[in-house]
Amino acid sequence: MLSIENLSKQYGPQIVFQNADLFISPHDRSGLVGPNGTGKTTLFRLIAGEEFPDNGSVRLDAHRTVGLLTQESQCRLGVTVREEMRSALPEADQAQADIERLSDEIAKAEGHEQSAMLRQLAQAQSDLEMQQAHTLDARIGRVLHGLGFKSNALDRLTDEFSGGWQMRIAMAKLLLREPDLLLLDEPTNHLDEAARKWLQNYLNDYPGAVFVISHEPQFLNKVVDRIVELDEHQLHIYPGNYHQYQKVKEERRLAQQAAHERQQRELE
Repeated sequence: MLSIENLSKQYGPQIVFQNADLFISPHDRSGLVGPNGTGKTTLFRLIAGEEFPDNGSVRLDAHRTVGLLTQESQCRLGVTVREEMRSALPEADQAQADIERLSDEIAKAEGHEQSAMLRQLAQAQSDLEMQQAHTLDARIGRVLHGLGFKSNALDRLTDEFSGGWQMRIAMAKLLLREPDLLLLDEPTNHLDEAARKWLQNYLNDYPGAVFVISHEPQFLNKVVDRIVELDEHQLHIYPGNYHQYQKVKEERRLAQQAAHERQQRELE
């Protein structure tokens, strides 16, 4: 679904990536780890098209979508939570508006014009069904409830919520969109224990691919089945969750240490 080949990126003298490669399949569950400041967020921005590589390529299959939640993501202000959530699927509102407009115009049209409008109406109805508009309010309620919002939150202005809760609204909106590739940068920063567990379960059942940066090993253990490590400007793949990744890393470290000590003995 997504392929990264020979990716190189640097800011002035600072090299972030150098000939890095990565492939993400439609249902991968990946965790991105590496020291702070090495470029994890930059990788997400490159995948989302918010930044561009100096060399190499980041290719997403046609008709696939990417959604990015950064640590700075915020919802719009001056609108209700309901309005902000519904804006996640503008196609549904557009299709509904087209249906209402065409229904009024068809009655006044005749002949070929009416036939053309009937075809447009059928297409608008099909588009609306694809967006599952009849379940939209229920889905909005499920996601908001899972992230800790009370039932009266829908009609409150987003301005009334703190920055942490506005981040939850931004996350809820992204989850409602269900992009094919979900990029989450430290998604648990503003979540309590109940919301964190709900998110774990939601991501386990997510229909697309999930790529997440998190400083919480237990969260990664519950959500991912492979670790992508950013180290020395390269991307290294470790099958399994974070605990398994740590085990393999330690085994490799001990093997390298033993090899070094053996070499020193041979030199002596």
